[in-house]
Amino acid sequence: MLRSSGKMRRKLWLLSIIAVMFAASCFGLWQLLEKKHDFQRPFMDLTDEQVISVEAHFGNPEVFLPYSLSREEISELVKSLKEIILYREIDYKEYTCFQTLMFEVSTSNGECFCIAACGQIFIINKVGYETDSRLSSPVDDLYLDCVVKIRNSSGIEFGRDPAFLEGREDPPLDTGAKR
Repeated sequence: MLRSSGKMRRKLWLLSIIAVMFAASCFGLWQLLEKKHDFQRPFMDLTDEQVISVEAHFGNPEVFLPYSLSREEISELVKSLKEIILYREIDYKEYTCFQTLMFEVSTSNGECFCIAACGQIFIINKVGYETDSRLSSPVDDLYLDCVVKIRNSSGIEFGRDPAFLEGREDPPLDTGAKR
């Protein structure tokens, strides 16, 4: 009888240790996810009031002057930025001709940051991150609308291709090569 009582205590003691270790690992994982959550949504706390100005940049600054977004466009951008989720840092430089500056955002606390979005890539101050293309698409669409305004203000007539807006493939580029 004494012997089974000792075995029972050891089993209870072992189960207690396992339960404490499980609780500690769950707590550690929860803490890790909470810290990571802040990193994944960098613009979650950004408000329209914090943003003083936003300039859209396109091409050579000697040819194309930056376009200053209106308050309505800034609100639209901030709303889109709040949805951005960053999954992991990536080396976007493997993609050729990638623009690292679409919008330059100035905030009321004196900070300035540059962002760019294209598909599954979102760039903040020249650091690339993987994101969901559905989330970065509104930022990219707003930028393309600004590019139309920039190019039209410089005397170059330009419009967005309706086929592109409907999600169809872009028309093939004419490189001038003989076929």
